[in-house]
Amino acid sequence: MRTPALLVQVIDPAGKPLRAEAEIEHDPAATGQGSGQIWVGGADNVPAGTQASIAVAADTLTDGWKVRWRARAVSATAASAWSDWQQVTVDVTQPGEEPLAQTTGPVIRTDQSFTAAAWLRWSDKDGDYTVVEQKGTHQAPFRLGNEPLHGLVFTFTGADAADATVEGVLSDVEPPVGEWFHLAGVYDAAAKTASLYLNGNLVKTSPVSFATWHADGAMTLGSRMRGDLDEVNLFQQPLGADEVAALLTSPAAAASRPAAPSAAPSAALADGDFDYEHPSLEECHATQRAPRFTDSYSRMQERPYNACWTAWIGYTGWEEEDDGGIKKRKPAAWTMLFPPQLRIPAMLVNQLHPGDVFSFRATWVAHSYLGSANGREVYEGGDSTNGLRPQNMKFWLKFSDFGIYNTGIRRSALDDELEDMQLQFGLKTSPSCKITQGTATQNKTIKAWRGTYLEYLIEASKPETGKKDNVVCSVMPAITAYEGKKGNLPLWDQELLSSKGKRLSVVRWGHGVPANDLYAPSFRCDWRQLIGHNFGGCIYIRADRVFTMSKTKNHNFRDVIAHIEKALDQDRNADTNPPYRLGDTTADRDDEYPPAREKTGTERFKSIPGNYAAAPGTTAGLPLWRGADGNEDANRRVFSGHRFWVHKGTDREFYMGNSWGSNYCKYYNEDMYEEHGIGAMRCDEYPFASTQEGAAKDRLNYSVQAVWTSHNSRHGEALQDFYSQYRLLTYNPDHSVSSESPFWVKIVD
Repeated sequence: MRTPALLVQVIDPAGKPLRAEAEIEHDPAATGQGSGQIWVGGADNVPAGTQASIAVAADTLTDGWKVRWRARAVSATAASAWSDWQQVTVDVTQPGEEPLAQTTGPVIRTDQSFTAAAWLRWSDKDGDYTVVEQKGTHQAPFRLGNEPLHGLVFTFTGADAADATVEGVLSDVEPPVGEWFHLAGVYDAAAKTASLYLNGNLVKTSPVSFATWHADGAMTLGSRMRGDLDEVNLFQQPLGADEVAALLTSPAAAASRPAAPSAAPSAALADGDFDYEHPSLEECHATQRAPRFTDSYSRMQERPYNACWTAWIGYTGWEEEDDGGIKKRKPAAWTMLFPPQLRIPAMLVNQLHPGDVFSFRATWVAHSYLGSANGREVYEGGDSTNGLRPQNMKFWLKFSDFGIYNTGIRRSALDDELEDMQLQFGLKTSPSCKITQGTATQNKTIKAWRGTYLEYLIEASKPETGKKDNVVCSVMPAITAYEGKKGNLPLWDQELLSSKGKRLSVVRWGHGVPANDLYAPSFRCDWRQLIGHNFGGCIYIRADRVFTMSKTKNHNFRDVIAHIEKALDQDRNADTNPPYRLGDTTADRDDEYPPAREKTGTERFKSIPGNYAAAPGTTAGLPLWRGADGNEDANRRVFSGHRFWVHKGTDREFYMGNSWGSNYCKYYNEDMYEEHGIGAMRCDEYPFASTQEGAAKDRLNYSVQAVWTSHNSRHGEALQDFYSQYRLLTYNPDHSVSSESPFWVKIVD
């Protein structure tokens, strides 16, 4: 069954974040299903005045139960009274049958002229889909959607009866697949016609001979539909062709028309699609690139929920030593280089040539996971993760390609001589985690290594005392054929290179190999529930976390994307608000007297970070960092929630009173508020208020812009999902062992 959620809005007069709590119990009037409390839960750090979605754990409720629920707001010092009980009947529908949304009653008169329109994206051209309908007792008076035999349709029924006559548009036009498109149906009661439009173009007009009838049931959106639906518009009048076309560009309907179809962009996070991108050993072995932080002999993949490493390991007829800080080579006997444990046959030594290298490939893969809403299972893991917990990691290792090589060519004739040589592998972890499945040390012959791989299960240990709720788990694979510490050859890169290949630091080998875990693959595991419904998980700390937004796929908050794109563009962000002018300093900024909006020609570009497309090391390319609890309030107080004046004492004076609804956007974008109304617009800010780089950092290098309220809300939800799914924790030294919560933003077509 799908996981239900309760929507709760919390308000704090002081504007501070709150905890939203809810409880569900059996309806006392119901019989035969149990009694008393069923479930309690909540969501923390809910911004005041916003709506929290509290997920109810899967399988908590049973189909047909009659239950009731209530909610309250909780601050650090007090709790509100419980709300009134809300009665609910649990109704489990089959996948694809449930509407995406439903009203509490009728929206339009279906026996009069009307227009219905929506943006859609489907993956199936043969689906039996209904976009909008308003049902009667037995039938719906109209249907806008798609039929397998007739393609896109806009039809009407002659009566509220199962066998009613159906007339209208059967277009025989297939819907676009895999891309956003706009569909509109127009009914003209006076002309008795139904017209269907696709992307603003008239597809077909058909007569409707009978008088249509009115259904006073609830309106449902996306009934029997699999796909995406957005920006539904309903008008109690028949729109003309020009007016339908205008819906594609009207800010009130869709902030901007999606661009022409293109290859699917990498915007999975903003779309809510989550993918671990876990590679297999074979996929890691085939890795072609050597990213930053790796040396030229290894290849590595690093993602938030996995890491993999593959490299050639070799012994040859020379060794390196330090001579006054300079690395030098010196000749060495083969028998000295091979440890006794390898037991290299004497006849093999006699067949070796100058330049021969005994070499093999070491490949390992580590997977980590994200917690579900209840924190007991893995989120969207599938059958392969049954029984795993969010703080588990899986580790696989394989040795392969054993041989004697000379100038890159394998001397295959010597392969049989290597069969009985032995190689020992060892896996250790930091004290914060432990191996729960798999033998830590394994010694095998090369013949045995050729046909096997190792698999381990690792679990992070939750701190038992104090307030810490996350730990760093380091995994340290090594070849341990040598006795003691000198035999520990780490199977990861201990040279740290910059993005330009410059060596930043290195572990010198000299005689023997130092035993340390410098740059060992590490995961930060937490037991925290974030807004977005994911409870706990382990994130690979060296992987970049990037919040990707698509201008075509995420059109439901494209206004916000346009704002962020402009703020990040140093060729254009001098035109963002508040203006940053030559001579401005943080000390000179007074929040009650923001800079005037009129351009003076002295505006300068802003140094705004977080752009993943910018060059590393530049101000624009620096990451954003998730802030501490309360960070949002401090940032937003700079430009909102207080009185302010502009042009004080002149005939152009603009004054905003001390109110939670006051904000700079109402001054800088005054024309938008006047045209569309205060409720339609919301003040959007970048860098995000939830980051350390927000407006309060220096009061200079930030941007605010009025955007559609729905766009601001949808973007906020997507950002919260990103924080939750990629474990961007709010930082608190009492709760954290690491403040590793940097991230970037990326905008794609």
